[in-house]
Amino acid sequence: MVTPRELKNESPAPQTRQELLLVLALTTILLVIANLIAAVVLDRWSPNFGYVVINAKWNKLVALDKPVDWLVLGDSSANQGIDPRVLERRLGGRAINLATIADMLAVNDAWMLERYVSQFGPPRAVVLGHVYDVWERKLLDPLIAEVPLPWGYWRSMNPPVEVGMKRALKLAELRYVPLYSRQESLLMLLRGWVNPLAFPSIREDGFMEVPEPDPLQVSRDMQEHLEATRGRKFTMSDDNQRALMEIRELANHYDFEVILAGAPLYDALYQRATFRSYYDDVADALNQWVQPNPHWHYVFRQPMLFPRRMMQNVDHLTVQGAQDYSANLADAIASLGSTDPETAQPAPEDVHGRAAPGKAANPRRIHARFRRD
Repeated sequence: MVTPRELKNESPAPQTRQELLLVLALTTILLVIANLIAAVVLDRWSPNFGYVVINAKWNKLVALDKPVDWLVLGDSSANQGIDPRVLERRLGGRAINLATIADMLAVNDAWMLERYVSQFGPPRAVVLGHVYDVWERKLLDPLIAEVPLPWGYWRSMNPPVEVGMKRALKLAELRYVPLYSRQESLLMLLRGWVNPLAFPSIREDGFMEVPEPDPLQVSRDMQEHLEATRGRKFTMSDDNQRALMEIRELANHYDFEVILAGAPLYDALYQRATFRSYYDDVADALNQWVQPNPHWHYVFRQPMLFPRRMMQNVDHLTVQGAQDYSANLADAIASLGSTDPETAQPAPEDVHGRAAPGKAANPRRIHARFRRD
């Protein structure tokens, strides 16, 4: 019988160099296989719904086989707030919703728009639907890694992302070593804490229908937004500024319209003076961006307000609320075509006061573009 004392003195038999290399090779192969299995599992049943949305929307863009008239981009407020069927019914033409999540910023809008235009040319108009608090944020590495495009795509897309050696290694870890980088998600799946099959489905046109409200979450979310905005002054992040400049250059070069749409908002939150002060700072900054750009239009500068019974949180609607919001958005877009087509706007400048490249917009063409087919 082997005693514990004997086990303490246990030592491996001498190994040859070839045997050690074989062990290392087998270990590496097993780790690669395990990470591939983890990647497949997370791709199909990820408990991180934000990642699910990013992949679903990019896959829809890559698989798109014909152009659309109304291209909806933005964050999750637009993902479940702007129904392409309503836009099609009220404006005519074809619409698709490729909005993802707020932490992708306007950077993802610029990337998706560039990809779309390179394949199909310009749409009639692009709708950018964003929550008020997206504009201060910075682009995070896990989200860069999550976009289902070939390695290094961030160097060729505009705006590009600067990636040095250290950051490249981090992105490689996030993308190719899910056993380490996504261990929390894997543990949640193994323990049954999240059921990905219960996530809302995304329609073929990209719209996510959410049938049930969550009044308690709306109230909790309201308190978080009040705390986050109290006494703060707004400054737009460099990532978002660069993205908006890229979208502006595309709009100027290809001569299409950009509709910046303020997200829906919980009515009780907007009534709070401290919150509204910060919100108005954001709206003023966006308005200053839009005004000099002849292809840009800002709708819902004063947000469309909703009660708790039509919301999941302070800026996410149920399908009932989305129908109202989408109808009002379509009407706001249609009204842009009723303005005086003879009224020209000044040449655009970027946030640094530099003259923007690209030709000036033709006001007659803008007027005609929003008419219903």
